[in-house]
Amino acid sequence: MRFMFIAAAILLFKIVEATAADNVPKQFWFFVEAEFRDRELPGLKTDEVLALMKRAKDAGYHGMLVSDYSFGKIPDDPMLVANLARVRDKADELGLKVVPQVMPVGASNSILMNDNNLAEGVPVENCPLKEVDGVLEAVEGEELLLEGGFEGVSSGDLGNSTFDVAGWRIDEHDKEIIRSSSVERHTGNKSLVMSDFEAGVDDYFAGRTVTLLPRRQHRMKFFVKSSDFDGQVRVLIKPRAAAGYQRILQIERPSGEAWIECVVTFNSLTGGEVDVTLALDKATKGKIFFDDVELRSVGPTNLLRRDGCSIRIVHDDRELREGTDFEPWRQDYSESPGDFDINAEGPPVKLMPGSGVPEGAEVSVDYFHAEPMRFGANVLVSCCLKHPALDDCYRKQVQALRQLLRPDGWLLGHDEIRVAGWCQLCNEPATTCGQLLGDNVRRCLDMVHEHGGAKPAFVWNDMFDKHFNAQDRYFLNRSTFTDSWKGLKPETRIVNWTNDLCDRKASVEFLNGLGHRQVAAMYYDLEGDELEQSTKSWRELIRTNELIDAVLYATWEKNYDRLEEFRNYFPTP
Repeated sequence: MRFMFIAAAILLFKIVEATAADNVPKQFWFFVEAEFRDRELPGLKTDEVLALMKRAKDAGYHGMLVSDYSFGKIPDDPMLVANLARVRDKADELGLKVVPQVMPVGASNSILMNDNNLAEGVPVENCPLKEVDGVLEAVEGEELLLEGGFEGVSSGDLGNSTFDVAGWRIDEHDKEIIRSSSVERHTGNKSLVMSDFEAGVDDYFAGRTVTLLPRRQHRMKFFVKSSDFDGQVRVLIKPRAAAGYQRILQIERPSGEAWIECVVTFNSLTGGEVDVTLALDKATKGKIFFDDVELRSVGPTNLLRRDGCSIRIVHDDRELREGTDFEPWRQDYSESPGDFDINAEGPPVKLMPGSGVPEGAEVSVDYFHAEPMRFGANVLVSCCLKHPALDDCYRKQVQALRQLLRPDGWLLGHDEIRVAGWCQLCNEPATTCGQLLGDNVRRCLDMVHEHGGAKPAFVWNDMFDKHFNAQDRYFLNRSTFTDSWKGLKPETRIVNWTNDLCDRKASVEFLNGLGHRQVAAMYYDLEGDELEQSTKSWRELIRTNELIDAVLYATWEKNYDRLEEFRNYFPTP
């Protein structure tokens, strides 16, 4: 997760004899992110998976949960067909179960290979376009971040938590870290530099308050230059009003010592006053410079056209008609099915003869767009929860995998849903995101039962767990995910990857109360005390909860060095 899940953590302990009162896991699973077409893409290649299956069986594992981006739209690829047959044959030979991940509702890019327009649409209203030579082009808004070049800032240390002129605020503890600089600059005479990071401090911030138009796309640009820098750069958008939607926009980590332009595009949703912040996460060394920061409203990007994502173009209170006043208006995603560019420009609107739009006139357009988000190296998009065409894609996915892989169960990819409830199909005032998701997962469970051979179904816990992500205003979801769990069937098995130790016990008890058997996903990439405490926590919860009847070895970094060690951590059931 965090495309599928975050990495799992284990710690080697001596096997302790279980008492009669102790619960012991009955099944042991491992997760694999595969690339069964054997392309030069992330994921273990087929031979690597087969070797891992042999290792796992020898160590005492019972089954494999497996994902592959190609599962979103099964291609007519002889290599994929042959390699899935090899996996099935090896599983039969070893006596291992194979459970593929399907129906990616959250990180949905793979299923959107069928049609990018099935992404969840976020609304834009009253966006201005201007007639230029028979075309309606975007009108860029005024600059909102004054003094983004930091030219009006006093030299030297910032001092009193505020830049003198520009109004860029910093925390008191950051005033020795964040300074103006005349040594490096992209343009002008100054830039902003962050360096000399303090041990034990995870975050540094420099920001200011601006007012955003509601339901408009905005684009922030800035230049960075770094030297031996190891942190993560983020842009934080935090509304002043409680009803607003906060977002964290990641930037690719800068490398090298040349100035690099960084660009993020986002929907303002409720608009109003927001704090816009340049932030560093987990920086421990080096220097990073910022310069020429700009923020403006922009025209259409990542345009969506489907049922539930309509358009409306108005000139002088007259609605223009598509096909009569302007040519069909759609974004072309044919070159990159399933993929989205965060900053992709929307196509211009081409007027037709007799449109009645005068030269140089402005019109207003309402539309819907995808809201891609960057997480590490991935740009992720969530699909619509309600569009019937997606149900057809899910059905075809299950039917194809049933034929090619003959799975022993199904893992539903309902996980970390970042955007939901906004398009016209989903945005009913009386319907919450929790109800939408509950209806969606109920349909998906029915499909895997009917078309998947009535095999067991698994699902990640986070979007169905009130102690995890099934909460109010999770990322850019319109409303609460409360009651999403009502769509699960009693026999659905929950893969519990709750990584917050404070919430883990409550999560297990909540799912116990719903009567679901659980698979404990134990995280590997933690280190030191975090690793020890996480493993100790899961160990105790498993010992005292009979409904946790399985454990999962999972690694986001594809590290299987401790596969055998992990299995030996538990006594044989």
